[in-house]
Amino acid sequence: MQVPLNDPHEYDGGSLVWAVDGALETPPRPAGSATIHTKDVVHAVTRMSHGTRYSLFLCELPEKNEVDLLHLIDPAVEQLSFFRRAVAFLNNATDAELRACTIEYHQHLVDSIQAEGAEDSDINIEMALPSFEVELIWRAHLLSPVAYARDCAELRGGGGGESTRLIDHAPLPVESYASRDATKAINAAVAPTSMPQAWHADLVAAVRRQVGFMRQMLKLQQSTGGSGPPLSTDALTAELKSYKNYLVEAAGVENELAVPSLTLDLLWHSHMLFPREYVSECVQIAGVLINHDDS
Repeated sequence: MQVPLNDPHEYDGGSLVWAVDGALETPPRPAGSATIHTKDVVHAVTRMSHGTRYSLFLCELPEKNEVDLLHLIDPAVEQLSFFRRAVAFLNNATDAELRACTIEYHQHLVDSIQAEGAEDSDINIEMALPSFEVELIWRAHLLSPVAYARDCAELRGGGGGESTRLIDHAPLPVESYASRDATKAINAAVAPTSMPQAWHADLVAAVRRQVGFMRQMLKLQQSTGGSGPPLSTDALTAELKSYKNYLVEAAGVENELAVPSLTLDLLWHSHMLFPREYVSECVQIAGVLINHDDS
C-alpha cells in the first residue's frame, strides 16, 4: 500500500504505473489517498524531474517463523513416557553397558545405510527397530545436530553429495522398543574399526548428562498450576511461537545461547529427533542450522 503525503503539483514525475491486462494504468494519487496491489502486479514509478515526492509505504512480508511445527506436539508428550523408562534403566546401567550399547547403535546405523541402498534394488531389506537402549543412545546423539551430521557423513564414506545425507530418524511410542538382547551384547564387546573412537566416551557422557534433564521434565509433569498440567498438549502448542522466536534469536547470537525454559527445551529436543526436518525447518525459520550442545 502506498500513501502519497504531498500533492502531485508539488513535483513532476514519480507517477505509479501498473501493468494490468496488457495495458499500463496510472492511478490518480492525491495526498492522503492510498493504492494497494499485490506483489504479482508488475509496477514501476516514472522518473522524477522536479520537486520532492513524499510517500508512506506499507509492505506485507512473509514471516520467517511461519513454519508449522504442530507435528512436534505429540512426540514431545510421548517423550515423557520415554524419559520414565530411560531413568529407570540408567539408574542401574554401568558405563560398560552403555559402551556396548554404542557399539550396537553403530551397527544399527550401518544397517540403516545398507537398507537405504537396497531400496532401489530388487533386494528388499526391512530394517528392524532398534532396541530401547540403542534408541536411547540415538536420541542422545541427535541432540548434537552438527556432530550427528559429521558422523553420518563419516559413516557414509565422507566426501560430498550423497555422502552428506543424514541418516533419518523418527521417534515411536516407547512401548514400540523392545529391551536389548543381553546375549547379543556380549558378542558385540569389541567395537568395529569403522566406529568413531570418540563415541565410546562422548555418547556415554551425553546419555548421562540427559538424566538430569529427564528428571526435571518428569518432575514438571507431575506439578500442576494454572488451567491445567504444564506439559499438556495445549500448553506445548502455546509454546511453539516462543520456540520459533528462540531459534530466530539463536541465529544472531555470537557466543552462548540463553538457557531456554524447560518446556521450550522439551520442544527443541523433540524437534531434533527428526534430523532431516530439523535442518530444513531451522533454515526456513532462522536462516541457518541451530546447533545444540548440552556439554
